[in-house]
Amino acid sequence: MIKLLILSLYLLLSFSAMADNLFIDLVDGKNVTEEDVGDALKQLRDHKEVKLKKKLSVNPFHHKKETEDKLMKPFCQNCHLQKPHQANQRNRSFLNMHTNYISCETCHLNNEDLKLDYKWLAYGYPNAGKVIDVYSSVHTQAEKVKVSILPRPGAKISPFNKGEKVLVFKDENFSKEVEKKWKSLAEDDKARLKASLHKPLNKKGLSCDKCHSENQKVLDFKLLGANEKQSHSITSNEIAQFFGRYKKDNDRLKMSDLLR
Repeated sequence: MIKLLILSLYLLLSFSAMADNLFIDLVDGKNVTEEDVGDALKQLRDHKEVKLKKKLSVNPFHHKKETEDKLMKPFCQNCHLQKPHQANQRNRSFLNMHTNYISCETCHLNNEDLKLDYKWLAYGYPNAGKVIDVYSSVHTQAEKVKVSILPRPGAKISPFNKGEKVLVFKDENFSKEVEKKWKSLAEDDKARLKASLHKPLNKKGLSCDKCHSENQKVLDFKLLGANEKQSHSITSNEIAQFFGRYKKDNDRLKMSDLLR
Protein backbone atom coordinates (compact mmCIF):
# COMPACT_ATOMS: atom_id res chain seq x y z
CA MET A 1 0.00 0.00 0.00
CA ILE A 2 2.81 2.43 0.88
CA LYS A 3 4.52 1.66 -2.41
CA LEU A 4 1.33 2.43 -4.34
CA LEU A 5 0.86 5.71 -2.47
CA ILE A 6 4.41 6.71 -3.28
CA LEU A 7 3.84 5.91 -6.96
CA SER A 8 0.63 7.93 -7.00
CA LEU A 9 2.40 10.93 -5.45
CA TYR A 10 5.25 10.55 -7.94
CA LEU A 11 2.86 10.50 -10.88
CA LEU A 12 0.97 13.48 -9.50
CA LEU A 13 4.13 15.59 -9.09
CA SER A 14 5.58 14.50 -12.43
CA PHE A 15 2.48 15.19 -14.50
CA SER A 16 1.59 18.40 -12.66
CA ALA A 17 5.02 19.78 -13.47
CA MET A 18 4.32 19.46 -17.20
CA ALA A 19 0.57 20.14 -17.11
CA ASP A 20 -0.35 22.49 -19.91
CA ASN A 21 -3.86 21.34 -20.74
CA LEU A 22 -6.96 20.02 -19.03
CA PHE A 23 -6.37 16.36 -19.90
CA ILE A 24 -2.98 16.34 -18.17
CA ASP A 25 -4.51 18.11 -15.17
CA LEU A 26 -7.13 15.35 -14.93
CA VAL A 27 -4.49 12.59 -15.01
CA ASP A 28 -3.31 13.09 -11.44
CA GLY A 29 -4.04 9.72 -9.84
CA LYS A 30 -5.91 11.28 -6.91
CA ASN A 31 -9.30 9.79 -7.76
CA VAL A 32 -8.06 6.35 -8.76
CA THR A 33 -9.54 3.58 -6.59
CA GLU A 34 -8.18 0.15 -5.83
CA GLU A 35 -11.03 -1.23 -7.94
CA ASP A 36 -9.76 0.87 -10.88
CA VAL A 37 -6.28 -0.52 -10.37
CA GLY A 38 -7.60 -4.07 -10.08
CA ASP A 39 -9.51 -3.72 -13.36
CA ALA A 40 -6.44 -2.28 -15.06
CA LEU A 41 -4.29 -5.15 -13.77
CA LYS A 42 -6.75 -7.71 -15.12
CA GLN A 43 -6.77 -5.96 -18.51
CA LEU A 44 -2.98 -6.03 -18.62
CA ARG A 45 -2.87 -9.73 -17.85
CA ASP A 46 -5.64 -10.56 -20.34
CA HIS A 47 -4.21 -8.40 -23.11
CA LYS A 48 -3.31 -10.08 -26.37
CA GLU A 49 -1.36 -8.09 -28.89
CA VAL A 50 -3.08 -7.56 -32.21
CA LYS A 51 -0.81 -7.87 -35.21
CA LEU A 52 -2.08 -6.22 -38.36
CA LYS A 53 -1.63 -8.03 -41.63
CA LYS A 54 0.25 -5.87 -44.09
CA LYS A 55 -0.33 -7.79 -47.30
CA LEU A 56 -3.95 -8.59 -48.10
CA SER A 57 -5.56 -9.73 -51.34
CA VAL A 58 -7.97 -6.79 -51.08
CA ASN A 59 -6.90 -3.43 -49.66
CA PRO A 60 -8.71 -2.48 -46.41
CA PHE A 61 -11.48 0.03 -46.99
CA HIS A 62 -10.28 2.46 -44.30
CA HIS A 63 -6.52 1.95 -44.55
CA LYS A 64 -4.80 4.88 -46.25
CA LYS A 65 -1.17 4.69 -45.20
CA GLU A 66 -0.04 7.63 -47.28
CA THR A 67 -2.41 9.85 -45.26
CA GLU A 68 -1.70 8.29 -41.86
CA ASP A 69 2.05 8.87 -42.19
CA LYS A 70 1.48 12.60 -42.66
CA LEU A 71 -0.67 13.06 -39.56
CA MET A 72 0.35 13.94 -36.02
CA LYS A 73 -0.41 10.87 -33.90
CA PRO A 74 -2.48 11.19 -30.70
CA PHE A 75 -1.17 10.10 -27.29
CA CYS A 76 -3.63 7.16 -27.35
CA GLN A 77 -1.59 5.47 -30.08
CA ASN A 78 1.22 4.76 -27.65
CA CYS A 79 -0.88 1.68 -26.85
CA HIS A 80 -4.00 1.65 -29.04
CA LEU A 81 -4.25 0.88 -32.73
CA GLN A 82 -4.86 3.66 -35.25
CA LYS A 83 -8.27 2.03 -35.81
CA PRO A 84 -8.99 0.97 -32.21
CA HIS A 85 -12.57 -0.32 -32.30
CA GLN A 86 -12.64 -4.12 -32.58
CA ALA A 87 -15.10 -5.72 -30.18
CA ASN A 88 -18.49 -5.04 -31.77
CA GLN A 89 -18.59 -6.52 -35.26
CA ARG A 90 -21.83 -4.71 -36.07
CA ASN A 91 -20.65 -1.12 -35.66
CA ARG A 92 -16.84 -1.21 -35.49
CA SER A 93 -16.40 -0.14 -39.13
CA PHE A 94 -18.58 2.91 -38.55
CA LEU A 95 -16.78 3.78 -35.31
CA ASN A 96 -13.37 3.38 -36.93
CA MET A 97 -14.54 5.54 -39.82
CA HIS A 98 -15.16 8.34 -37.30
CA THR A 99 -11.49 8.29 -36.26
CA ASN A 100 -10.69 9.97 -39.60
CA TYR A 101 -12.39 13.19 -38.50
CA ILE A 102 -13.23 12.86 -34.78
CA SER A 103 -10.53 12.87 -32.08
CA CYS A 104 -10.57 10.06 -29.50
CA GLU A 105 -11.21 12.56 -26.70
CA THR A 106 -14.32 14.00 -28.37
CA CYS A 107 -16.13 10.70 -27.75
CA HIS A 108 -14.25 9.26 -24.79
CA LEU A 109 -13.47 12.22 -22.52
CA ASN A 110 -15.81 12.17 -19.53
CA ASN A 111 -17.23 15.67 -20.00
CA GLU A 112 -20.15 15.68 -17.55
CA ASP A 113 -18.56 18.30 -15.29
CA LEU A 114 -16.54 20.08 -17.96
CA LYS A 115 -17.40 23.07 -20.12
CA LEU A 116 -15.94 22.21 -23.49
CA ASP A 117 -16.02 23.66 -26.97
CA TYR A 118 -15.42 21.60 -30.09
CA LYS A 119 -13.40 22.85 -33.05
CA TRP A 120 -11.51 21.53 -36.05
CA LEU A 121 -7.92 20.78 -34.99
CA ALA A 122 -5.23 20.22 -37.60
CA TYR A 123 -3.46 16.85 -37.30
CA GLY A 124 -1.67 17.24 -40.64
CA TYR A 125 1.52 19.18 -41.25
CA PRO A 126 2.53 21.98 -41.50
CA ASN A 127 -0.36 23.26 -39.34
CA ALA A 128 -0.57 20.34 -36.87
CA GLY A 129 -1.85 21.45 -33.48
CA LYS A 130 -3.55 24.59 -34.78
CA VAL A 131 -7.26 25.37 -34.86
CA ILE A 132 -8.79 25.57 -38.33
CA ASP A 133 -10.84 28.70 -38.92
CA VAL A 134 -13.96 27.49 -40.73
CA TYR A 135 -14.85 31.03 -41.75
CA SER A 136 -11.71 31.37 -43.86
CA SER A 137 -12.26 28.05 -45.63
CA VAL A 138 -10.79 27.46 -49.08
CA HIS A 139 -14.14 25.99 -50.14
CA THR A 140 -16.40 28.14 -52.27
CA GLN A 141 -19.89 29.03 -51.12
CA ALA A 142 -21.30 26.68 -53.80
CA GLU A 143 -19.24 23.81 -52.37
CA LYS A 144 -20.43 24.61 -48.85
CA VAL A 145 -24.04 24.23 -49.98
CA LYS A 146 -23.43 20.93 -51.79
CA VAL A 147 -21.40 18.92 -49.28
CA SER A 148 -22.23 17.62 -45.84
CA ILE A 149 -19.97 19.19 -43.19
CA LEU A 150 -16.91 20.21 -45.16
CA PRO A 151 -14.19 17.59 -45.63
CA ARG A 152 -11.00 18.75 -43.94
CA PRO A 153 -8.23 16.24 -44.71
CA GLY A 154 -5.86 15.89 -41.77
CA ALA A 155 -8.22 17.62 -39.32
CA LYS A 156 -10.41 16.27 -36.53
CA ILE A 157 -13.19 17.68 -34.37
CA SER A 158 -11.55 18.01 -30.96
CA PRO A 159 -12.46 19.30 -27.46
CA PHE A 160 -11.15 22.62 -26.18
CA ASN A 161 -11.19 24.20 -22.74
CA LYS A 162 -10.67 27.95 -22.45
CA GLY A 163 -9.19 27.97 -25.94
CA GLU A 164 -6.68 25.16 -25.28
CA LYS A 165 -6.93 21.65 -26.76
CA VAL A 166 -7.88 18.92 -24.29
CA LEU A 167 -5.68 16.23 -25.79
CA VAL A 168 -2.03 15.34 -26.13
CA PHE A 169 -0.05 14.39 -29.21
CA LYS A 170 2.38 11.49 -29.17
CA ASP A 171 5.45 13.67 -29.67
CA GLU A 172 4.69 15.97 -26.70
CA ASN A 173 6.70 15.78 -23.47
CA PHE A 174 3.84 14.29 -21.45
CA SER A 175 3.50 11.38 -23.88
CA LYS A 176 7.24 10.77 -24.00
CA GLU A 177 7.46 10.79 -20.19
CA VAL A 178 4.60 8.28 -19.85
CA GLU A 179 6.21 5.96 -22.42
CA LYS A 180 9.53 6.17 -20.59
CA LYS A 181 7.95 5.40 -17.20
CA TRP A 182 5.95 2.49 -18.62
CA LYS A 183 9.07 0.63 -19.74
CA SER A 184 10.60 0.74 -16.27
CA LEU A 185 7.57 -0.11 -14.11
CA ALA A 186 6.59 -3.45 -12.57
CA GLU A 187 3.20 -4.92 -13.52
CA ASP A 188 1.32 -3.60 -10.46
CA ASP A 189 2.72 -0.11 -10.99
CA LYS A 190 1.80 -0.24 -14.69
CA ALA A 191 -1.77 -1.03 -13.65
CA ARG A 192 -1.91 2.08 -11.45
CA LEU A 193 -0.46 4.23 -14.21
CA LYS A 194 -2.95 2.78 -16.69
CA ALA A 195 -5.83 3.46 -14.29
CA SER A 196 -4.66 7.06 -13.81
CA LEU A 197 -4.41 7.69 -17.55
CA HIS A 198 -7.89 6.30 -18.19
CA LYS A 199 -9.66 7.86 -15.19
CA PRO A 200 -10.75 10.99 -17.13
CA LEU A 201 -12.08 8.81 -19.96
CA ASN A 202 -15.28 6.89 -20.60
CA LYS A 203 -14.48 3.47 -22.04
CA LYS A 204 -17.76 3.12 -23.96
CA GLY A 205 -17.62 6.59 -25.45
CA LEU A 206 -20.64 8.61 -26.50
CA SER A 207 -23.65 6.81 -27.92
CA CYS A 208 -24.58 7.74 -31.50
CA ASP A 209 -27.57 9.83 -30.44
CA LYS A 210 -25.38 12.19 -28.42
CA CYS A 211 -24.43 13.82 -31.73
CA HIS A 212 -26.82 12.26 -34.26
CA SER A 213 -30.16 13.48 -32.92
CA GLU A 214 -32.18 16.68 -33.16
CA ASN A 215 -31.82 17.19 -29.39
CA GLN A 216 -28.05 16.68 -29.29
CA LYS A 217 -26.11 19.22 -27.21
CA VAL A 218 -22.52 18.13 -27.75
CA LEU A 219 -21.52 19.72 -31.07
CA ASP A 220 -22.37 23.13 -32.47
CA PHE A 221 -22.46 22.26 -36.17
CA LYS A 222 -22.71 25.91 -37.18
CA LEU A 223 -19.41 26.68 -35.45
CA LEU A 224 -17.94 23.65 -37.21
CA GLY A 225 -18.88 25.11 -40.57
CA ALA A 226 -22.18 23.35 -41.38
CA ASN A 227 -25.25 25.15 -42.62
CA GLU A 228 -28.78 24.34 -41.44
CA LYS A 229 -29.38 21.69 -44.10
CA GLN A 230 -26.10 19.95 -43.38
CA SER A 231 -26.72 20.04 -39.63
CA HIS A 232 -30.10 18.37 -40.13
CA SER A 233 -28.57 15.61 -42.29
CA ILE A 234 -26.15 14.82 -39.46
CA THR A 235 -28.65 14.89 -36.62
CA SER A 236 -31.13 12.73 -38.56
CA ASN A 237 -28.58 10.22 -39.87
CA GLU A 238 -30.41 6.92 -40.52
CA ILE A 239 -27.45 4.63 -39.77
CA ALA A 240 -26.85 6.26 -36.39
CA GLN A 241 -30.54 5.96 -35.57
CA PHE A 242 -30.43 2.28 -36.53
CA PHE A 243 -27.70 1.57 -33.99
CA GLY A 244 -29.80 3.35 -31.37
CA ARG A 245 -33.01 1.44 -32.13
CA TYR A 246 -31.88 -2.12 -32.69
CA LYS A 247 -29.98 -4.31 -30.28
CA LYS A 248 -30.38 -7.92 -31.48
CA ASP A 249 -27.86 -9.56 -33.78
CA ASN A 250 -30.53 -10.52 -36.30
CA ASP A 251 -31.83 -6.95 -36.67
CA ARG A 252 -31.02 -5.53 -40.08
CA LEU A 253 -30.82 -2.11 -41.69
CA LYS A 254 -32.67 -2.11 -45.01
CA MET A 255 -31.25 -0.29 -48.00
CA SER A 256 -34.67 1.31 -48.48
CA ASP A 257 -34.22 3.05 -45.12
CA LEU A 258 -31.17 4.88 -46.49
CA LEU A 259 -32.91 5.92 -49.71
CA ARG A 260 -35.97 7.51 -48.18
